[in-house]
Formats: sequence, C-alpha cells, structure tokens
Amino acid sequence: MKKLIASTFILIALLAYPASAQIEYLCGLISNCPPANTLGPNDQVPVVQNGQTRVATVNQFPARIFGPTTSTVGALALWGNTTASLLDSAVMSGDCTLSVSGEITCITSNGNPIATTPVPNSDLATMNAGTIKGNNDASSAVPSDLTIAQVQAMLGISIQPGGRLVAETSSCSSAPPIQTADVTSAGAICYVPYKSPWVPINGANYNFSTLSLVPTSATSGDIYDIYAVVSSGAAAICYDTNPWTNSTTRADGISQGNAAYYVNTGTIATCSNNGSSVATSISAGAATYLGSFYATATSKTAMVLNPTPVDGGTNNCMCLFNAYNQIPITAIERDLTAQWTYGNPSGTWRPENNSTSNRITTLDGLGLTQIHATETMTLSYATGSDAQAGVAAICEDCTTPGTVFGVYLTQGSYTAADQGGESIPSGFVVALGLHYFQAIESGQSSSSDGPEWYGNYASGLFIEMPD
Repeated sequence: MKKLIASTFILIALLAYPASAQIEYLCGLISNCPPANTLGPNDQVPVVQNGQTRVATVNQFPARIFGPTTSTVGALALWGNTTASLLDSAVMSGDCTLSVSGEITCITSNGNPIATTPVPNSDLATMNAGTIKGNNDASSAVPSDLTIAQVQAMLGISIQPGGRLVAETSSCSSAPPIQTADVTSAGAICYVPYKSPWVPINGANYNFSTLSLVPTSATSGDIYDIYAVVSSGAAAICYDTNPWTNSTTRADGISQGNAAYYVNTGTIATCSNNGSSVATSISAGAATYLGSFYATATSKTAMVLNPTPVDGGTNNCMCLFNAYNQIPITAIERDLTAQWTYGNPSGTWRPENNSTSNRITTLDGLGLTQIHATETMTLSYATGSDAQAGVAAICEDCTTPGTVFGVYLTQGSYTAADQGGESIPSGFVVALGLHYFQAIESGQSSSSDGPEWYGNYASGLFIEMPD
C-alpha cells in the first residue's frame, strides 16, 4: 500500500466493496488518507460502511467536479483557490460535503479542495464600480461586466417602461413627466422619464432622456398608437401610421404576453415621427406600446383638464393616454353662462344649455381604466304660475339618453321663487377607446317657462380617471 497522506476533504467514490455501491471514504476524519489526485485503480483507502471502518480497494476512479476554465453561458461559475480555477454549479451535486467542523469542502477537476476562505481580489477579474460580473454571451467567454438588461434577462426579470407621455404645444425641452398645464393644440408629445430612465424594447432595456414625438400627418378624428423602437442602436418613439379602425377597435393589435409591458402582435408597416419613417416592417414583439393619442386636428392632439369657463362649455379632451405609471387626474368642464331657462310639458332631454360643448372626451388605450363621471347642477323655480321640475344627467356617447350613464336625481316640483336644489348624477364605467360624456338636462313645466339652470361656477361636469 502506498503511504497515505492526511487531507481535509471528502469525496464520493465507486469502490469494489461492495460491488457497484457508492461508499464514503473519510479523508480528514481517518488518518493516512491519500490526496485524490494520487488515487488510481487498485489503491486501498479506509472507508466507513454501515458504521464500520474497513479498507477497500478503488475499483473505479471517483467522480469529480469538472468546471470550465472560463465562465460558461447560462451557468454560475465559482472560483477555486487558484487563478482561473472555475466550477460549474450544474455538476456539483454529490461532490461537495460538509465536514464535522462545519466547513464545506469540494474537489476541483485537479483534485484540490476549494478554498474555504474568500478568494483574494487579485485572483478575480477587475470589476467596474456598481457592476455585476458574469457571462451572458452566446458562448463561453471570460466574465465581463453585465448590463442591467443582461442581468434582468439572466434572472428572468421584466421591467415596465419608466416614462410618461405628456402633451406640449411645440417643444419637449422642459416638459415635466406630469401634465401640469392645459394644451388645446399639442404639436408635440413628450416621453419623459418618471419612474426610471429605462424602456424595454424587444428583450433589451434602453436608457433614455426625454424623447419627442411630432405627429405630422396624423389625420384629424383618428386614434394612433405610440411605440418605443430601436433606431440606430438607441431608443426612439414614433406612432403607427395605421390608425384605429374606429373609436373602439385597433387596426394593429397589441398584447402583454409574459412580459410586464405591451408589444405589437403583428407587423407594423410604418412607425413615423415628424414626417419621417423611424422604422418600417417592425416584426411582432419588436415595438413596445407606450400609449395612444386622438388627433383633434391634423398633426395635433390635446390634453385639457381645467380650462377657463366659456359660454356654451369648454368641450375638454383628455386625448393622450399613458399605458404605464398612471396617476389619478381630474378634468372639469364648466359653462360660463350665468343662467338659462328650459322646460316643456313632456320633459324632453337635450344637451345642457343646448350645447354639445358641455362634455368631456376621454381616451383609454387598454380598456382597463375606471372612469368616474360626476355632474353638479344648480336649478330653481323660474317665472310663471305652474310647477316646474328639472333633472340633470350624464350621457355616454349621446346627447339624448338611450341609456343614461350614472345615477341622476329628480328634484321636487318648484312652485315659488327661491325654491330649488342640486342634481348630482355620478357613475363609473370602463371603456376601451374614445368616448365622450355629455351633460344633459330635462326640464318640465306645463307652460314651458322653467325651471332656471345655473352655469358659471354654480355647476360643472367632472371626470376622474388614472392616466
């Protein structure tokens, strides 16, 4: 028998005693154990089986951990106690054990145990500050600093786009990430970093600063989807020049799939910005959906939340939709007219103050947003000798109710001056696409002389929704 040398590791060996059985031999617990790299066929080693110590002959060289000399794609590489000594975690099972002293000991391909103390930094490749080193290439490679996108891809993490869309008159140079001012004729749509300056596109994440979209040639009355695409290696935004088929139906589909964001489900023929094609023939999944806009005029959109009241109403348009990082927003529409009289024997419905501008238009590109509509109307007895009553309501996509949206309250009959009250209809709806909410009224009096309705700051139409 060869002279046995003490060691401090444990390995699994296939031994001749008993035949075809894996038996543990205890180097470090029993003296005179040979180093693994000196073992060969017919060498004898002390073993423990069923609690008894025996001497057995090695019938087959024991299994080892074989690790690549460079990091292998898709696998975690562990450094050994020598430079460039790497282990592949996928083949470590059964070759690392816990000693009685509490130390984990493994055997490398050259038979040496892995160091149980930290590897000196000098044995590792230099890393840049704030980075993670590894290998996310398509083949074996020396470990390198990974990008955020590579780390997320290896860990299966998917992020949402970090910006928000806001409307500006012409320039995005100082655009905030939240709509702070009304823009009735927006010639620029700005994608501004909000939660983060990252946007995922086609499986990779791209850093961005404020991006500008000029919707040149967008046709008045159409809805368009806004996408993030890769152009010249960087993130860019553009709009699909193929508009929605109608106010509630897309022409080019989108889907969330397994990701945390929406992408195109079919080929986008042309994605444009400022009259130029940013990308063409974009394959499915290669463009990230950011939101949608409704063209209120050629090459224009609008985002009007709190306009100054005007006679006949302000006809607000919340015409820019954010798919991510939504915040609660409120729009209010008011008629500057101080008061008007409306009533007839049949109580016929009509638009408030007989104006279709007493409405708010909304856009929801996903159909997942709860819209809350509320109206406050003050009315009272007018002149005359008959009883007068009035009802205010909100009509979705209509000016006379087929189905009235929300709950509306009928006031009691007013028979004398200074009698009156408030009608406050309110309700919720989830609606994909473009919809308008019209304030309507029904006044009833036998002589068609009342009641009186009050505008200006005594009434208003409100829409609350996330965007």
